Amino acid sequence: MGGSWQYMTAPQISKLTLAAFGAMSSYQINTLPPEAFAVLTGSHLANLPLERFGDMTALQTQMLNQAALATLTSSQLARLSPGAFAGLMASQISSFSEVQCKGITAAQIGRLSTAQISALKSFDWLSADAFAGLTAGQIKSVSTAGQVGNSWRFMTAAQISKLTPAAFGAMSSDQLQSVFATFMGTITAAQLSSLSQDQCKGITATQIGALSADQISGLQYFDCLSADAFAALTRETIRSVSTTGQRGWQYMTAAQVGKLAPDVFAAMSAFQLGSISKDGCKGITTSQIFALSAPGVDCFTFSSWCAMNEGRQENMANSIKIENFGRLSLETLAKISSAKAGYTSVHAGDFSYLDGTQVNRLSNTQLAQMSDAQVQNLRAAGFGTVYRFSSTSMNENVLNTLDKDGHTVLGALSDQQLQLVADYSDGAASLIQAAANDMLWIHGHAPAIVTNTFTINTAIATYKSLAG
Repeated sequence: MGGSWQYMTAPQISKLTLAAFGAMSSYQINTLPPEAFAVLTGSHLANLPLERFGDMTALQTQMLNQAALATLTSSQLARLSPGAFAGLMASQISSFSEVQCKGITAAQIGRLSTAQISALKSFDWLSADAFAGLTAGQIKSVSTAGQVGNSWRFMTAAQISKLTPAAFGAMSSDQLQSVFATFMGTITAAQLSSLSQDQCKGITATQIGALSADQISGLQYFDCLSADAFAALTRETIRSVSTTGQRGWQYMTAAQVGKLAPDVFAAMSAFQLGSISKDGCKGITTSQIFALSAPGVDCFTFSSWCAMNEGRQENMANSIKIENFGRLSLETLAKISSAKAGYTSVHAGDFSYLDGTQVNRLSNTQLAQMSDAQVQNLRAAGFGTVYRFSSTSMNENVLNTLDKDGHTVLGALSDQQLQLVADYSDGAASLIQAAANDMLWIHGHAPAIVTNTFTINTAIATYKSLAG
């Protein structure tokens, strides 16, 4: 058969035998006038080889009558080009059965208008691969059960996973909540990365708790989640929050930070802890600080400690786990000292965990801020270092540097520490003078002490007899 088939009329085409129609070439099918397709029956279509369906045009397919359309198999529908499939009218698309919908391809779906998308009886009838063709402009028109409501719970996990990030991010809040309620474990990190700030606000604590670390890494606006959602983070997922490409911890609020479970807070990376804003630091709890290791405590800046202490009666440093206090870096000790009334606001017992190196690095001002109880709690190694430090790097005896309210701390020292002082031969005169000053403060007068004849041990014994 040859010639100009575009000039044939519908009555002429209808007179062809089924065998003759089925034998038509690609060119002949492609050039048939659209009106000729209006008279085709299911038998005509059944006699066409599958490849001929790919030759049909949009103008031709929109002329197919409902009876003929009803006979199309999923394989025949799948052979229609995206353009020819897009030529179908909404009324034709709405007639497709579940079996027929299985043949619709992603490329075909991608060419449909929102009206055509809405015409599909039930979108869950489509294959998972077809979902990959949905666009951001179409997604809000997708539903199931006759397009009534947003019943995305009828979709399958495979279908959800095929949605492009762009389409996923364009879903309505109702659609997202329906998906979140059923398929939280199926959603990919790439899909979650497309969610807007407003969409992230709708994610619940239960939904966050169902996400893996990989999925969590996809959320770009974690700071938009509710504070309660932070309570659902785990030790396994916390390190995926606000990493590369995401809004960092500097955006998190005090309420959000304060909701983290202590063990989860302790599992944060050094980068995350150091990135918490001053506002976020105000929400840090004593339980969270207690859960941190020494390296974790070292991550906070001076401004962070100031923010943590704001409005609190007690220095947050008192919440550091006691065995970690002595492991803190010298820089952190300095920050703690400066952030809230110096060391005077830190529990005296914590000072027993400071080693000689740490004490040795404290400035004269910091030493002067220490209370009698804090000095008394210094271990022998710590106090011994301070004493040696005084004889080599300070002009005055360290006991005079540690003056508080006009008297030295000599009287606050334990017998062990007094003996440690007595073991040093240097600074005898200064020590004796310090003891005399301390006794003057206590008793209101200085005893008659001949400093050039008293030994250190004699001075200590004399002081103890008077102060006892």
